[in-house]
Parts: sequence; structure tokens; C-alpha cells
Amino acid sequence: MGTDARSRPARISDVAAAAGVSPTTVSHALSGKGRVDPATVTRVRDVATRLGYTPNQTARNLRRGRNGLIALMKSVDPDMPTGLTDLDHFVRLVIAASETALARGYPLILAPPGDPAALDRTPLDGIIILDPVTNDPLLRYARVHEVPTVTIGRDPGADRGTGNWVDNDLGQATESMLDHLEARGAEHVALITSPPVHSWGIDIVDGYRAWASRRSMPERIVVAGGTPTESAGYAAATELLTGGDRPDAIHCVIDRYALGTLLAAQMLGLRVPADLLVSAGTDSEPIRTATPTVTALELHPEIAGRCAAEILISQLEEGTTRQQLVVPADLIPRLST
Repeated sequence: MGTDARSRPARISDVAAAAGVSPTTVSHALSGKGRVDPATVTRVRDVATRLGYTPNQTARNLRRGRNGLIALMKSVDPDMPTGLTDLDHFVRLVIAASETALARGYPLILAPPGDPAALDRTPLDGIIILDPVTNDPLLRYARVHEVPTVTIGRDPGADRGTGNWVDNDLGQATESMLDHLEARGAEHVALITSPPVHSWGIDIVDGYRAWASRRSMPERIVVAGGTPTESAGYAAATELLTGGDRPDAIHCVIDRYALGTLLAAQMLGLRVPADLLVSAGTDSEPIRTATPTVTALELHPEIAGRCAAEILISQLEEGTTRQQLVVPADLIPRLST
């Protein structure tokens, strides 16, 4: 008994038979390769759509001399060791990038953070580098070996107009948050930030300083050291709140620092928001359910992950270069302000 064609996915031979052309013509019409007249291309593509035919990505990769694998790696700086699962922001981003890449036929693997040697052990077609640092060894590896690359966050040592990247305008987003704090009555706003090794940290500090300068407000910046945890935020906030000229608002570059700030305020007998306004530069479930809930910037990491995967794949399949995308950030007011 023959197999019912309706019980299996459409094959290139099915499209060829229905369109009255050869399988080679179907392949050329769908890939844009070879010489096929426009009318035939239109007919073949219409038939392929009607039959639900999609080219086999593995076969396409083999024909193009590719492995069909891309990697996502996080850069690491000794001053701020952070893994891909350490922050809710990263988890959301990684899931979106992986789903997008797989839907396009490119399985995405998570390589060990900051380890260029891992790239030699796996045949890869391209790399997504998350949070590149100054003089990043992963970017250096990609340039030397001519591996197509896109970064999430810009290369801190390069001009904004170079490279392929996805980023938020965190300088402007930070100023919008500081405007919000000021509108809620804050007069002395402090910043808890991380070591300035990533473009986002540099942009946030620059935005804060520009905002404070326009108001002739003294800068109050504390750099939280080590792994970005609630404990680091607690220590930084305690330093600010027990020193002279106590701030009436603290903006924290990440959600975990904000959670630590809430705890520090509680331990010192300060009420949030009556005595202290608190805000965060990233959103997450913990700060959406904290007591009080914390005002935050929603940076849309899912969009960043999806777009980074799409930009990398467009490099691989279309040879596009110098694609840069700024993802808008939204301010979400909550009870902490």
C-alpha cells in the first residue's frame, strides 16, 4: 500500500509535480539561485505555500558548507562575574533568542561564559555575544577567525556606528527614570551601579551625570562590587543611607540591587516610599512582587534576543553587515515611588 502524501510533510518532489517543473527548478525558485523566469518562480512559490512545503534546513546548511549551529555566549569581567541564569533579564533574553534561532533552522547552544577556547571545540556558523566588555576576548576571537557575530550591548571600546548590535538607549532611559523620581519629590538622587565594564553601565552613569549636572545636584554614585546580588545592593545602599547627606531616592541599575536597597531601608527604619524612593533599571518577577513593588525600566529582553538571532541569521544567509537596533525601554511606575 502506498503512503498517503497527506499523512507526511510535503516534499520537494510534491511541489515539482504540482507545479509541473523539475525538483531542481523548485530548489532554484525557492532559494533565488540559478536562472528561473519570474512567472515560474511565482508559480512554484504559490504551490509550495499551498502544500505547506518548507525547505529542509539541515540539507540547505550542508549545501552551503555550514553546520547550522550558532552559539550564545556571555562575556565575563572579573570585577562583575555574572552567568546567564543569574538575572531574570538574561533568562528571558536567552529563551527568546533560542526559540527564534530554532524556528529558522539554527539550533542555538549556550557556550561557557567568556571562554574563547569553547568556540574551537564546536563547529559554529555564528556567535551572539551578550554584554561585551572592554577589550573583549570573545570579540577578538570572532574578528581573528572571521566568525559572523552580533552583540547584545555594544562593544564599549568601539564607535556606535560599527559592528552588529542590539541595545537599549540606557542613557536616555535612565534620565527618564530620574525625571520620574524628581516628579515624585526627590531632591537628592543617588545611583547604585556596577563596575563600568559594559556599555550599558557606562551609558547609565553618563545619563545620571548629565541629569545631575543640569540640576547642579551633587553626584552620589556607589559601585556595588562582586557578583550582582541582593547582598551587594544591600551593602551599597547601607553605605549611602548611613553616610552624611542621605539621599531621598536611589536608582539601582539592576533589579537585585533594588531588592537589597529595600532590605537596607527596612533595617534602618526607613519607609519606602515615604522616606526613600527606590527604582530599578531592569524589571523582574521578584521586584513585581516585592513589598513594596518596585518601579522599574522594562527593557524588553525578549525583543533583544529575537532581534539578535535574526540579525545573525541575516548575516549568514544574506551577507548583511552593520545592522544596529535600539530596543525602546518603558518606565513602569509602582509603589516604591
